[in-house]
Amino acid sequence: MANGDSGADGTCCGNKVWIPCAGVFIVLFVLMRMTIGWHFLFEGISKIYSTYSPKPFSSAGYFRESPGPMKKWMAGILPPDQDNELLKALDPVVIQESLRKTGEDFVNRLQLNEQEKASVLDAVEKQLKEALFWREGGNPGIRLSFEGAINAWERAGTEDLKKTALEKREKVIGVLREFQDRQKDLAKQIGAIAGNQPEINFPAVAQGKLDRAPLDLTEASQVASARSAILASASKSMLSSAMGKNDPVALEQWKKWDKVVALADKWADGTQNWLTMGEETVEEPSPDGKGNGTLKKVMATPERVERFRELVAKKDEINSSDRNWLFRKDVEKSAVASAKAGAASARAGLKSELDKFQTDLVAGLEKQFEKKIATAPVQTVRQIKPIEIMDFMTIWGITAIGAGLFSGTLTRAAALGGAAFLAMTYLAVPAFPWLPAPAQNEGNYVFVNKNVVEMMALLVIAATPSGRWFGGDAFLSWLFCRKATPES
Repeated sequence: MANGDSGADGTCCGNKVWIPCAGVFIVLFVLMRMTIGWHFLFEGISKIYSTYSPKPFSSAGYFRESPGPMKKWMAGILPPDQDNELLKALDPVVIQESLRKTGEDFVNRLQLNEQEKASVLDAVEKQLKEALFWREGGNPGIRLSFEGAINAWERAGTEDLKKTALEKREKVIGVLREFQDRQKDLAKQIGAIAGNQPEINFPAVAQGKLDRAPLDLTEASQVASARSAILASASKSMLSSAMGKNDPVALEQWKKWDKVVALADKWADGTQNWLTMGEETVEEPSPDGKGNGTLKKVMATPERVERFRELVAKKDEINSSDRNWLFRKDVEKSAVASAKAGAASARAGLKSELDKFQTDLVAGLEKQFEKKIATAPVQTVRQIKPIEIMDFMTIWGITAIGAGLFSGTLTRAAALGGAAFLAMTYLAVPAFPWLPAPAQNEGNYVFVNKNVVEMMALLVIAATPSGRWFGGDAFLSWLFCRKATPES
């Protein structure tokens, strides 16, 4: 080595090699190892932290939407797709099977006798009737069906459309009669408290006349109007003599009035839920396609389910589009995000309402048999899913890899583990030109992306003793590989 040159001699494959600026090389190499280690370590820590949040880390979505070969290899351990599972669960037959199985499991868990079992089955059938009524569209579906029929008749005016609209109108009149029966029932309950039943006057609805009167009288706003009218009638008989502050009769009347108001409030909440169950106002894009506004549309459960099905199909179609590669730019990123958001919003609303039937059934049964539940053995067995094992290994694996690389401890094992992990992520989302680019992809790649670059860097790190240059491996080498000192 010439004077003034800085470097070091080494061997490679039995041949002597000279490394120029060896000190700078070692420092930069160690810094590269620690940088990659920092990346892995804090990625793992963030995933550990997410397990204590409402939305813990799961690799299921990543692998499910991946276009690469890893998707096929992971198919066996991935949980079912949320959208497709919900569409199956919304099938009326599946709703019946699910609620009845809940009742059977409850009976078997508590070992109930025949009389108690019959009570559980009655509760299940009652809840099942309500759930199926919701799935069929409930009262909103009946109202919307008549509204669509009368609109069609007003546009075309044919006899067939008129006949259909009249049939639909009769069903709305059935809803109106039940609504009136509920008002009568509230008046009877108030009369039992007040000693004098409030008067109710119902508007007349003509039979066989094609008008919108039944629709107007079954709007959700009519619940508050009916409550106010019944309370106004009851107050005339209850509070007319309750004038003195210290009059015992007046105090008693005011106590009864508080009960009446509470009863009316409870009735209004229940009737409102009954009248609007399954109804939702959704926002649809403007039909002009300019994206400069939305239209609000009221939908019942069947329409919402069909809309959800269409949103899922649209999301899948856009997500698998190859236009990203054909146009050499990310033209579908915003469309993918919009489709996912629309499907997720529709899924959340339907799932919440469907799950409520299950939770209400279980809550009612637990309240009915709370004494038996208190003495029943606690069942805490839960089957661990394969994806949960994979997520656990991923979280702690990349954390350990990051810690090893950053500290220079077991560096070769950590580097090889990191390279294997990056190879797996590359096979999940490879930079193949014939595959669509991921929605959150940064830059433009052909075969080689950031994961490949980092993987090759880790393979180079695994081929060098960088942990002995600076890291925990130097201490381990000193501790376990020391030569025995010859006795003097």
